[in-house]
Amino acid sequence: DESRSEAQNSRSDADESRSEARNSRSASARADATSTTRAGRVSRPPRGLVEDYVNVQTDGAAPLDDDPGQVRQTTAAPGVDPEQVKQAIEDRTKEIAEERHERLFCAEDLAVNLYYGKPLPDFSAQPSGHVEFQQRMRNLTNEHTTFCQTQLGVNSTIFARDDEASILSEDGTAVITHFVMNQLSMKAAVKKHGHAAEEAVGKELLQMHHKDVYRPVHGTSLSSEDRRHRTVEAIMTVKEKMEGTKLKKLKGRFCADGRAQRGTMTKDETTSPTVHIDSVFLTSAIDAHEGRKTAVIDLPGAYLIVNMEERGEDDVYMILRGKVAELMVETAPDVYRDYLTYDSRGNAVLYVKLKRALYGLIKSALLFYQELMSDLTAQGFVVNPYDPCVANKTVDGTQLTVRWHVDDLMLSHLKDEALTEVIDWFKAKYGNLSISRGDRHTYLGMHFDFSA
Repeated sequence: DESRSEAQNSRSDADESRSEARNSRSASARADATSTTRAGRVSRPPRGLVEDYVNVQTDGAAPLDDDPGQVRQTTAAPGVDPEQVKQAIEDRTKEIAEERHERLFCAEDLAVNLYYGKPLPDFSAQPSGHVEFQQRMRNLTNEHTTFCQTQLGVNSTIFARDDEASILSEDGTAVITHFVMNQLSMKAAVKKHGHAAEEAVGKELLQMHHKDVYRPVHGTSLSSEDRRHRTVEAIMTVKEKMEGTKLKKLKGRFCADGRAQRGTMTKDETTSPTVHIDSVFLTSAIDAHEGRKTAVIDLPGAYLIVNMEERGEDDVYMILRGKVAELMVETAPDVYRDYLTYDSRGNAVLYVKLKRALYGLIKSALLFYQELMSDLTAQGFVVNPYDPCVANKTVDGTQLTVRWHVDDLMLSHLKDEALTEVIDWFKAKYGNLSISRGDRHTYLGMHFDFSA
């Protein structure tokens, strides 16, 4: 027994010795790593934003900070050649560039910009300069439009030269922002245009009412689960439609804020297919080769065709707040007045249950695709097995082809009469259409000419 006890004690002493040796080696390794880092070999920083950069200096003393929200610094140890620091920085710079990280390295006079070769953003810009910036952009846009109208006969043209450092000049950026992003929130539109903005919003809400998009419900009837996972906010914007430099009219745009639905459905439940660009080119080449007649149609308010209640979709509720809720009541007081309430701050609140697939819901695009595909197959079209947004049907012994990107469709057949028959069917189903007939069309931002 005494011999066994001595053997166990001996093994315990050996284990302690090995443990001390490991700890000693780990401490030595950490010290070496710290020394290496302080010598200028920068450790790999985690991913972060542009302002999350590495600032390398050759004087002072600061430890490497692993917190991604802080500025990191490393210094050269005494006696270390600064050229080694510079070389280490250059090596790390190449690694960062390959990983497409946005970092900034500085050492003595060395400054390497890794923000994709562009200047770093000016974080010192203050919101107070926003009004002046908007006015400057407005002036640039007006000058640009006047020049294009008088000299070129068009409203806008973007100029770019091969020797320019960036594709768009300040003038071009202002024009694009003005012509593409010129819609206002309802509050901003009312402040700027007054009663005219309210009229535009009222017309949009009246259209929602006539199309039976939703019906009012009492907010108190919704469960906590309904409020948390099945309720979205309403969004109303006002677009300024320009004619040159003059305002032509205001157009209200109403949609749902579908962000609240994220995470409640899988990708397969929300992803909608669109026609492949190769399919557009191949079918167009066939049209030209066979001398087919072509047409392009746009289905207005396409998503609102889908009745979610009839399809058995899950309930979706929407909240209209403030002036939008009040204007909704004004469109049909007998329908909505009894459901209007006010929150603790005195703002109007109106709950509605969506009956149709309103723009903004994450599933609306897929529901419309399923509706359109069902309608086409019911009319005898066969969907292409390689592209779910191309369908064919035999009419008078020859092929009639339809390809579509959401609600934009291109049709082709040898006879105009066959196209007219299909277009009339679309009119009966979807209402007034935007139709382009003939040999020249604009489709998906591309110009098609079948006249040759």
